Amino acid sequence: YRVVFEENAQGGVLVQGLIPGSPINYTIENSIFIGGGSGITINVLETQAEKSFIRNNIFYSQLRFPIEILSENDSHVEYSFNLFDNCDLGSCTIYWREVEGGVLNPLSSQHDNLFNLDPRFISAGDGAYQLSTASPATDAGDSSMLHELYFDGNNDEEIRIDMGAFEFLPVSNLS
Repeated sequence: YRVVFEENAQGGVLVQGLIPGSPINYTIENSIFIGGGSGITINVLETQAEKSFIRNNIFYSQLRFPIEILSENDSHVEYSFNLFDNCDLGSCTIYWREVEGGVLNPLSSQHDNLFNLDPRFISAGDGAYQLSTASPATDAGDSSMLHELYFDGNNDEEIRIDMGAFEFLPVSNLS
């Protein structure tokens, strides 16, 4: 939650559940995965009864896949409100996950994701991964997630979570 994974050669997060009969569920949200290996790698033995969540994240420029599924399928995951851009193999609409072995379980779902849109960080080259004024990730997160620390980043009078690790807060909103 609210982590920046930058240029991790081995990838960002490994979800592994290889013990039969041992349930695993997780939530990976409001993080940024920049470069490096796969952003999230899933290797789970059995289909899980409980749904896991990958939401409100930004995946940018992974050298492999933003989501890599090593197991037979992803087990039971909701992929929602994520932004995928600059996928190494081509269009993120197709390559947001591994397409060869990366099968989604019939219980899994995907919705409200953004593909092939530059997240428009303040200065990615300098490690400033806050969102700029024109970012498509501002106010684009899951509207069911509310918190008193979220802001109306784009001044549209709707307080809604942003995608990624940082809430956009223009200087005009600080007063």
